[in-house]
Amino acid sequence: MRVLLAERVAPSAPLTDDEVGLSYTVGAEGVIGVLATSEPGLARGFVRGPGHNSLPFYRPPPSCPAVLYSYVAHEWHRLELSCLPVSYPLIALLARGELLVACPCLPWIDGRWESRNAHVFGPDGTHRRTFALGDDIERIVSDDSGTIWTTHGEQGWPDSLSLVRRDPHGTWLWDSGIACLDDAVNSHAGVTWAYRSGSLVRIQADRTAEYACPVDDVRALAFTGDHLLLAGPDDRLSWCALIDGAIRWLDAAEIVGPAGPLRDWQVLDTHGPHLYLYDHGDGYHRLDITEEALGRPTR
Repeated sequence: MRVLLAERVAPSAPLTDDEVGLSYTVGAEGVIGVLATSEPGLARGFVRGPGHNSLPFYRPPPSCPAVLYSYVAHEWHRLELSCLPVSYPLIALLARGELLVACPCLPWIDGRWESRNAHVFGPDGTHRRTFALGDDIERIVSDDSGTIWTTHGEQGWPDSLSLVRRDPHGTWLWDSGIACLDDAVNSHAGVTWAYRSGSLVRIQADRTAEYACPVDDVRALAFTGDHLLLAGPDDRLSWCALIDGAIRWLDAAEIVGPAGPLRDWQVLDTHGPHLYLYDHGDGYHRLDITEEALGRPTR
């Protein structure tokens, strides 16, 4: 068993007693973001659709408040947004202090399906722009070059296919070209790894290489060089490497914190060699696999 040491980087966000977290993310620079509201019933409800059926994706009323908590320079900052533009939001932190808020599926607004399901807010909380990000979004990842990666389920095909890269204004840059769900994505320093139906896919300079994956149902991955840390079902961890053209399973792994094993944690996000996780009893932690890949175990 490979034991990996994570450092505690932030306490839990100081939500008020009436606030509920809606979405969580970590930006490429390590900033932690929590989108919250004091009206969860308005933010996560239902509206009547075209066939008099109930639909979960819509635009909440203007009375629904939204607050972004961000952890920067060792303290939490609270920013009120001008509105909550979509229900059941997914978020990503972009460059220059911008926040992306997107609806996972096309929302039903004013009697029609609204294709522009992504909204960007400035560092002052005002709404700046909106654009189409595709239907049936499973994951949103912002990378260190300032671009946005999304993965899409079958409801989003064929318009969005599986894995799509866009600039911060929603302009298409690249896509995988196939209709297949990517369950994990990590993009850093010009290299992107994704897990897709039993395979690990490496994308560099728009060139794709695919390898059989020794771990099933990967939900998150961190990488440095040719080494990868894969999180499978129930966040079980595996240490792997690309050796002689194949991904090899090297060892099982577990994470410990500064005070010992973490008891109740889940993976929050990954950026390059960094895996971010949330421990329900001790806040946010970060694991850097660089030293482990260089042959200097962290414990």
